[in-house]
Amino acid sequence: MHDPHGSHEHAAVLAAEHRRHQALLADDLAALAEVLADDLSITHTRGLTQNKAELLDYIRIQMRFTAVERASTQVRLYGDVAVM
Repeated sequence: MHDPHGSHEHAAVLAAEHRRHQALLADDLAALAEVLADDLSITHTRGLTQNKAELLDYIRIQMRFTAVERASTQVRLYGDVAVM
């Protein structure tokens, strides 16, 4: 059944974001790698840009998450792309 408002897609995006949070908190890099796109490119607030492998290595070596919080989350769908 076609979902004209994309509620199923919104739910899938939010579920993936939840899995990402859980993987960060559990320090589960294998689970995190499954959630992240292979062509990931992330730019941190300090201007450092990393691909998926670099980010996973950076987290493995330098980061431990004790909390992951969002004030609010809006999902916007553009074809097969979601922006949060």
